[in-house]
Amino acid sequence: MKRCSTSLPDYQINTSIVPKQGWYTFCFIRGSEDNALLFFNPDASVVPKLKGSQCTFAIKEELLPKQVREGLSQYPLFYQDGNGPFIISKQEFCTVSGLFEKLTSHMSTAYIYKDQLLINLTLQLIHFVIKHFVKLKKAE
Repeated sequence: MKRCSTSLPDYQINTSIVPKQGWYTFCFIRGSEDNALLFFNPDASVVPKLKGSQCTFAIKEELLPKQVREGLSQYPLFYQDGNGPFIISKQEFCTVSGLFEKLTSHMSTAYIYKDQLLINLTLQLIHFVIKHFVKLKKAE
């Protein structure tokens, strides 16, 4: 299986707009040893101090399916009000099977939902970030 590049450009979180009311904000972080996908709900009062390369992206709350919005309001995803982050090692970050195994192992914990629709959203977010970084790397 071909592995993705773990060489990511540097991004900074603009703490003046994260979290922003009405948006769900996600941040992918690459540290020296581990990677993490963090989630901020619109009402989060704490933004963690982050180290490493970062890519932040947001989804407007009203654009998410109703079931997803309801789930996001009830459960933390990867980071919410001090819970998390959900760590993805370099090995897991680079293989689809590793991502599925990690998600499966956390399905019964507070860090991920049991709802299949929300798990699907999570996988799509991870896929978006990997695709985004690979595209940026090729453009350099």
